[in-house]
Order: sequence, then structure tokens, then C-alpha cells
Amino acid sequence: MATKNKGAGRVAWSSEQFNLFVKICVRGTNLGKRNGGGWGDKGYTWLQNELRQVGVEYTKEQLRHKWDWMKDQWKMWKALKGNETGLGWDPIKGTVVAPDEWWNEKIKTTTYAVDIICSYYLSYIHKEPCMDSFHTGLVWLQEIMRGNERRCVNLFRMDKDTLIKLCLDLECHYKLKCSKKMTILEKVGMFLYVLALGASNRQVQERFQHSGETVSRNFHEVLKAMLCLSIDMIKPTDPTFSNIPPEILNDDRYMPHFKDCIGAIDGTHVSACVQEENLIRFIGRKGVPTQNIMAACSFDMQFTFVMAGWEGTAHDGRLFQYAINKQNLNFPKPPPGKYYVVDAGYQQMEGYLAPYKVWKARWKILRTMPPYSFYVQRDIVVVSMALHNYIRRKALADPAFERLDKSPNFIPPDIFRDVDDIQAEESSQESGALQMNALRDQIACSLMLANNDY
Repeated sequence: MATKNKGAGRVAWSSEQFNLFVKICVRGTNLGKRNGGGWGDKGYTWLQNELRQVGVEYTKEQLRHKWDWMKDQWKMWKALKGNETGLGWDPIKGTVVAPDEWWNEKIKTTTYAVDIICSYYLSYIHKEPCMDSFHTGLVWLQEIMRGNERRCVNLFRMDKDTLIKLCLDLECHYKLKCSKKMTILEKVGMFLYVLALGASNRQVQERFQHSGETVSRNFHEVLKAMLCLSIDMIKPTDPTFSNIPPEILNDDRYMPHFKDCIGAIDGTHVSACVQEENLIRFIGRKGVPTQNIMAACSFDMQFTFVMAGWEGTAHDGRLFQYAINKQNLNFPKPPPGKYYVVDAGYQQMEGYLAPYKVWKARWKILRTMPPYSFYVQRDIVVVSMALHNYIRRKALADPAFERLDKSPNFIPPDIFRDVDDIQAEESSQESGALQMNALRDQIACSLMLANNDY
């Protein structure tokens, strides 16, 4: 009775059927029935008829599958016999024989390969989540946005309304996009958290429940968008300088003497993290590595120009000459009859240089710069100044600006100090600053009275 194997796919072969198929294949090869490396349609028809004569029925596709399997087995055997040493052949058993040492080595190699595959699978395919808190960054941010206004200012250095405006502006005008797992609010919040508190990558991971790679990628993504915003933020609000600044116009101390003054230019230093071979160039008069920054500010406490990224030993005069002579920097040069106060002029208008103190107090990252590339450190300085201007223009109420608007000569302490940083000397430092301000005003009044007597 013939054995029939219906169906188009692979089927099970008995040992008797397989041995019979091999003998027929050898006979067909000797008779020239094969077509190159395979059998072709005519060849498989011949095999089918030969097997049918001995009572075995297979389809052409089943025969093709079996032939291909046999070819693969032959290639493996050929490679094994040609490349491996220590093998033999048992003619009685009809199989490969090898000493125990050979088998032990193969088992060891296989075990090592399995360990590597398992490690790769657990690390990159089925990763055990490290950030598994239910209190995710988005949940925490939503809690902040529903909570007391002061919490948002402490953590992100701006009120809730200004934070929302910033998110909308970055999304609508500066190409910042949300992702499948992160909203614009969370991206911007994470970025501001780093700048405001100087938080490390690991601290941000824990706070926002994202991987270190996600934190880093997001930081640079928002930084790129913020640099675009900086172009629009760090420039004069009155490009032609045609109007007298209200701060001068409405202050009898400076009007009309400074009616043609359009701002002040100053240099400042921010901490830098550089490689050891570059330390000498960056260690200036402060004794620590810094980058030297030249900035111009208006009388409404906004930055109108910034040039960052110079080594700490660079002289202020060198920065100034470079800024005014380099056309692509777009330094806002004063029109005829207008001028900036610089150097000696600082002493006469000290109150209007407060932006530098507020700016540094607001962004803690400027005090201890993380080990980013130096180009990123430079960009952080520029972006932080742009954020300073953005808050000045958009915030309805800001604790630092409010205090300075009421008292322009006030030298601000660290208004944005973290709870962990509050020390007992805070009140004494503020008191000392107020006493120095009072003394300075008293001396100025005395000099004015003395001039009137003459």
C-alpha cells in the first residue's frame, strides 16, 4: 500500500523513506537527471515517479524542501570535517566520533555564546526598567502647576503663566516638538530644572523618571530651540535708540545728564569646566577656570548683546574690540550722539548693572558648570541671558525684578536660594549690603551739598 503525504509544506520522513530517497537521488545524479545544484521541474517529476513506484507519495514541493535540507546538512558536515581537528569516523555506527576534550571545549564555547546572547537580550531587548516610580516627571509637573506659585518660581525661576508661554513659544515659533513619551512642558521643565538648580544628569533621571540617554538628548534638543529664541530675545527693544529710556527720563539724578546714554557694557566671568591641558588659559584673576563674557544691558535690566565663550585670561579690552569690529556679531552700535557707559561710568550708574547679579543668582548652573563640551557651556550662558530677558518681558510678577524696580540701587542677595542652601548669615549679608548702600547715598548727598555751598 502506497504511503501518501498530502499537503504543500514540510512533512515527517521515516528513516526508511529517507534512506530510499537518498539512494534514488544518487541514482538520478549518476543518470544526469539533476539540473546544476538542484533538480528542476523535470528532475523532481522523475524523483516523484521513482518514489511512487516503491509506494511513497510526496509532492514536488515536499521533495524540494527535503533536498534543500540535505544540502544544508552537507555544507555543515563539509565545514566541520574540513576545519575541525580531533574528529574521526565510526564506520560501525556511521557517525562522527571525537574525544571528550573536544566536546567539553564545544560545550564551553556554546555556553559562553548563550551567556552573551542572554546578556544582550536583557540589556537591549527586554530591559528591566530602572525608573519605575508612579510619580513620574509629568505627574510631578502637573502637581507643581496646580500648586502654590512660589514652588514654580523656586524650581524653574519663573511663574506658571510665564512657563506656559515659554512652552508655547518654543513649540510654535522655534520648532521644539513633543515626543511619544514626553510633552513640551516636561521637556522644558527638565531643561529649566538643570539650569535653575544645577542638577546633574542622575538627579534629573530620578526626578523625572527618564533614562540618562533621554535626559541628555532632551537637554540638547531644548538648548537648540532656546538658542533660536535667544536671537530674538537678546537685542535692543528700540533698535534705533531714538527714545530716551524711561529709567533715565523719570529719574532726576540722571536726567538730563545721561539722556543720550543707551546702556552699559560690562564684562563678567562664569565658571568653566575645561580639560586639564586648557586650565592655564582659563584661570583668570579669580583663581578658578572661568569663561569671560562681554555683555551690554539696557536700563530696564535686559541684556541687549552678549559674547560668551572666551577664556578667563582674555582681557576685557580684547573682547570689546573684537565685538565692535566683527560684523557678524551684530553689536548694537550707538548712533551719533549716543553712547554706552563703560569702566569709569559704572561707578556713576551702578544700580543699572543689577541684571548681572540677578542673572547669576537666578541660574545656579552658572556657579558650577557641569562637564559639558565647552561649546555647550558657552551656549548655556547665552540661553540663560535670553531666559532672563524673556522673564523680564513676559512675567507679570517676578520677585527679583519687582525688588529692583522699587529700589534700583539695591544690591540683590541670592533671591532664588534653595531651601538646602539657606544659611544663618543671609540676614546679616543683606543687612550689610543695605548699610553700604545707605553709606554710599549719604556720601553722595554730602558731596552734592558741598558743591552747592560753593
